[in-house]
Amino acid sequence: MSSSEPLRGAPVRSARAVIGAVIVALVACSEAGGDVKGGGLTDSGLEATSPPPPAEAPCVGSGTKWSDLYRDIFGPTGRPGSCSFRSNCHGTPDGAGARSGAGIECFDEKACRQSLFDKNIVSPSDSAAPDSSGLFVGLLRIRRPDGTVSGFMPQAPADYIFPSACLERMKTWIRDGAKDD
Repeated sequence: MSSSEPLRGAPVRSARAVIGAVIVALVACSEAGGDVKGGGLTDSGLEATSPPPPAEAPCVGSGTKWSDLYRDIFGPTGRPGSCSFRSNCHGTPDGAGARSGAGIECFDEKACRQSLFDKNIVSPSDSAAPDSSGLFVGLLRIRRPDGTVSGFMPQAPADYIFPSACLERMKTWIRDGAKDD
């Protein structure tokens, strides 16, 4: 046989070797018997496969008067966390968020504040305990001290969590009587 002639039996021998190895593995597994245990991830494995929590974005702007909060947090279109982030939110009369029964109407500064009061989300009586206002109990998506996230707004972007500095600004406004300036 010359070096240019193909080895006719090589592919068959290779296939037989692979099939033989698979059979040996199957027999070994079937003979092991017993209960299968485990399957769960270790704490390290869970940590490695869990996505990290979203990083807290910086709070844009400053001030604790309503006009400051509207300018920086509630009103600006396209800013994550704002009531008018997208056209279907609360910033226009056509937005689904504004048309829903519980939705606030943040079309302008005055209407937005009034809507928070009309929908019982904020009240001057919340000044003693801003954390107990409707704004902070289940509405705004915030990170609790234990690390859990609560709230459902904003819905877009879905991973947005209000920065603690912004939350403090809102709490100060409520603590000061939620006045219109």
